Amino acid sequence: MRQFVERMASMEDFMNSFQINPVQRSRVEKFMAYTHLQKSNNELLVWNEMVDYLPYNLLKEVLYYNSRDLLTPMFSRFNSENLIRELAVVLENTIYLPGDFIIHKGDIGNEMYFIV
Repeated sequence: MRQFVERMASMEDFMNSFQINPVQRSRVEKFMAYTHLQKSNNELLVWNEMVDYLPYNLLKEVLYYNSRDLLTPMFSRFNSENLIRELAVVLENTIYLPGDFIIHKGDIGNEMYFIV
């Protein structure tokens, strides 16, 4: 909790120094609180944090077991568990606030999103 409070204080200082408008300030605060809640509920698997603690092969297994229910149905026709394992390693978790637009009609797509 102390780390969250420190991050919020730093973000407040940043927003004050750049005179962020009240609407954007509110969105930043909501994002910070939502992210903290997701992490504290262990609902968010954060790649960057795990990399520091686990050897690659163990990390790969953890990510595989975390992602296989999502990936297997989409890639089952390839009949390759190794493909699922490799895909699990390159997935990145990103948090968006409920109600945020991730992409807009007409945007050029260079990413794939799995909304969970």
